[in-house]
Amino acid sequence: MLFEDSEKFEASLHMQVMNIAIIGDKQLIPGSDQKSATIVVEGAKILVGKDMPSCCALLMRTIYALNLSYRNKVKSTFEVFQKLFLGLDGLRTSAKVTNLKNAIF
Repeated sequence: MLFEDSEKFEASLHMQVMNIAIIGDKQLIPGSDQKSATIVVEGAKILVGKDMPSCCALLMRTIYALNLSYRNKVKSTFEVFQKLFLGLDGLRTSAKVTNLKNAIF
């Protein structure tokens, strides 16, 4: 999610379950001076990264370390990211991910 400033981010923090929040990205939010990426799990700020790729990797590490399960709404998205893009545990995929993999490759 994109936030113009940290106040809007803090106000919506309690509603976020599992998210990477970009706060004040100059390229995506014109006029902003700051840039930070924060990983949020269950309404708590877990880690702060310097950019989106490092936050994606940190989020996957956090999911593995805490043995979290994916939310139903984004389960397929996380599974595709984990198994196709990162190549983690690629042998056990759901039918949706297998069909997407066959269509892409």
